[in-house]
Amino acid sequence: MSSPLQNSFNQAATSSPRCYGKRTPGAVHFDSNSIIADLDERGANVVISQHPRRSQPRKIDLEIYKWRHLIENFFGKLKEFKRIAMRADKTDQSFGAMIHLAAAVISSR
Repeated sequence: MSSPLQNSFNQAATSSPRCYGKRTPGAVHFDSNSIIADLDERGANVVISQHPRRSQPRKIDLEIYKWRHLIENFFGKLKEFKRIAMRADKTDQSFGAMIHLAAAVISSR
């Protein structure tokens, strides 16, 4: 029997991951040698947090990783706002306005 994450690994390996520029963000669940090798072949700079029990730790660019961590924490704080987390706004304009309002509240804390 396969684990629930095995399907994610297979799907990630067969689908083309979203590459934003030359960096590809990803979660710990995608810290797989085969996925990383595939992204390296595509020329992407992989910014995936490492699994704590990884046998051979990869070298990471600490500056890029700091920015990734900052952005990830910001999205976590954004999800504290119920209307954003549930995407309750009907139009893109009101959803964008809600994100701007939430960002202003977060930065004022």
